[in-house]
Parts: sequence; structure tokens; C-alpha cells
Amino acid sequence: MTLTIAWVRSVGDTEELCIASDSRLRSFGSWDVCPKLFTTPRDDAAFGFAGDTMYAYPLILQAVNHISLHHASHSRALDIYAAKGHYMELFKDMLKYMSDPPKPKGKNEIGSLFIFAGFSSRKREFKIWQVRFNTTEGKFEWLPAGGMRGMGGRNFVTILGQPSMSQSKRSAAIRAGKAPEVETANDVKLMATNRLAGLLKSRGDLRGRGLNMEPFEVLRDLIREKASNHVGGPPQLIKIFPSSSSVVVGVLWPNREAGRVAVLGRLLLPFERLECPVLDPDSLDVGMHLWPRAASNGGGAEIGQP
Repeated sequence: MTLTIAWVRSVGDTEELCIASDSRLRSFGSWDVCPKLFTTPRDDAAFGFAGDTMYAYPLILQAVNHISLHHASHSRALDIYAAKGHYMELFKDMLKYMSDPPKPKGKNEIGSLFIFAGFSSRKREFKIWQVRFNTTEGKFEWLPAGGMRGMGGRNFVTILGQPSMSQSKRSAAIRAGKAPEVETANDVKLMATNRLAGLLKSRGDLRGRGLNMEPFEVLRDLIREKASNHVGGPPQLIKIFPSSSSVVVGVLWPNREAGRVAVLGRLLLPFERLECPVLDPDSLDVGMHLWPRAASNGGGAEIGQP
């Protein structure tokens, strides 16, 4: 279904929050142009889809509607910590109007739905929450992002993937003497986590520094390698800055030489004029200019360091 990653990117003394995702939804087939990242009118926060569309899309879209029409939210007078409390109440109330909900497949079944992340002007820090739904108890759970174990530094990252093996199944596999890695073909979260840990270890000592673009590199490679039929399409990327502003970043896909600009999962048409920074997925450089048409048709602008 999906792979969505949010992390705090550190470059020298500068930090920014990144959310990246693939563009594939599966039902009766694969559709690789589906938006999974959502900016908000308040600009200092965004949502990243990662779960069952039956839950995630209505919740995210109603939260965005709320921000648009609630002055304290879209003006940022309401800090993201307080805004999170509003969304928790909004989501709980929406559940009252659901009839004939699907029965849980197992005891305490928990499904990840989406990421809510942004910059708190009150605490002067980035914050990432994973939103999950416990179908057995019928309630939402908000989990803050933590660092990657053993990696050191400020490696705050949340990886959400569907399908994902539950912790109970993973524990059962360990007790049975089966390494959980055997399930990675059907567990994109575990696959991405293992890849990211391996990439970070290969780049040496992480003490004193945080993540750069390693999570995006993992997402890019999993899509290109077709490592799972649940993950595909152009990568999507949103960045949030300490200035409480956000930007959608286009991606040259599948590469700079043969690609077109994709924005939130959709390859732009030759005549489209969308003004946004564009990322080279291999060099990871960014062009901060208007891209008047698809790169393969001769359009583009100079690429420079982000």
C-alpha cells in the first residue's frame, strides 16, 4: 500500500523536517499517481498518509478543512501541540458517525494511519507524531518519533509502511526461531528500517550529527528496485522549516537524464507551469527555480545545493 517516512534533517547547524512517500495505492491494481502528502494552510505542519484509505483520507481531509476555517489554526496562533489536541477530538467525534465498522482481524489489532508533523514555534522544535488506530479498543493512538537505536546523534525518524507485520507476529516469529527478516517481502516498514540502518552504519560514526537525506535514498532505491509490489511511483517530498513555512518539492523521475518532474506523485504535463524546488534524486541537489516543462522536453533550471 505505501511507505512514508518523516525525519529531522540536519545539515551543519541547520535543521528542517522532511516527509517523503511513494505514490502507489492498491485495490484492484496499482495506481502510481496518488497523493500521500498534504500541506496545510498553517504552513508549519503537514500530514503523510500511510494506512487504510477508509480511515486515513477522511481524517486528513477533515483536519485540513478544519485548519482552513479555524482562524487560530491557520494563523498559527494555536501551536501544533495545541492543534494536535483539536485533531484528536475531531477524529474521536468522526468515529461516532461510522456504522458497520470492519471487525478486527485479531486481538488488539493496531493499524498505522498517517503522520502529523510540524514545527512548534512555542517550543522551538520539530515534532513528528505517528497516528494509529486500535480497532479492538476503538481509539486513536498518537506516538512521538524517537531516535534510531544504536545510531546516536539526533536521528529522529518515523517509518510507516503497509503492509507491516505486527509486533505480536514478529515476536512469535522470534520465539519460533525464525528471523523476522524472512517477512520483509511483505513488511515494507521492516524492509525500509533495515535498509536505513545498514546505510547509516556504512557511512560511519553518526555521533554528533543527525540524518541528512538517507531516508529519501532508501525510499528511492526501494521504488527503483521494485522491492515490493506495495511501493511504487514517483517519490513525494515536503519540507518544513524553522521559519514555520513549508514547501512541496518536485522530483525528477526516474532520473535527471530521462525523467520528468513529478509533484506529489504526478508527472507534470509538458505545458504545466508549477513553481517549486525540484530535487535530483541521485545527486540530491535542488533547483530553486521555475520548471516550465518536463525535463525530457528540454525544460529545467540550474540545479544547486539545497
